[in-house]
Amino acid sequence: LDSKSVWAETYRTMRTSVLFSDSKAKSRTILVTSPQAGDGKTTVVSNLAIAMAQAGQKTLVLEADFRRPMQNRIFGANHDNKGLSSVLAGADELEKVIKTTCVPGLDLLTCGPDVTNPSETLHGESFNQILKLLAKQYDRIIVDSPPVLPVTDAQILASICQITILVLRAEKSTRKASQQAHDALLRVGARVLGVVVND
Repeated sequence: LDSKSVWAETYRTMRTSVLFSDSKAKSRTILVTSPQAGDGKTTVVSNLAIAMAQAGQKTLVLEADFRRPMQNRIFGANHDNKGLSSVLAGADELEKVIKTTCVPGLDLLTCGPDVTNPSETLHGESFNQILKLLAKQYDRIIVDSPPVLPVTDAQILASICQITILVLRAEKSTRKASQQAHDALLRVGARVLGVVVND
């Protein structure tokens, strides 16, 4: 949010890299994931989304990490037991659960109430339809997912989203885990646009 900070400039550089690397495809759905928990993917999601919105792109942060949701805390949003999962369950309408944030042009769709089977929830046709509907309303949808190696959620999301960014953490992510995560994404047909080395 401090637009003159070194960190803000770093995320603007990342935004430029994404936009220029994807200039022909103009992908709307961007998945951000990492090999393991604690690599910083959630921070990358929120700040990349802010940078996108500040560039005039109508942007949505889609919190698809049902296992450890953090975007609602970052943006100070209370999901009120309403969000992605309640829309998928047919309990709420999509338009009524999307929240505005303190950043102009940036909206948030929290994951909503806990679900017992996150992988199956994301694998259904209903989620695919919601993503297609959102892609008609937003220039960019930045999707926050669980890490690749512990659970299958990220692979499911990567097969649906148009591009994927893999976040590694310096002095933490190992060569083996990073390669395994990359290979797992490629196996489901993910288009891995690039890697962010965090911290």
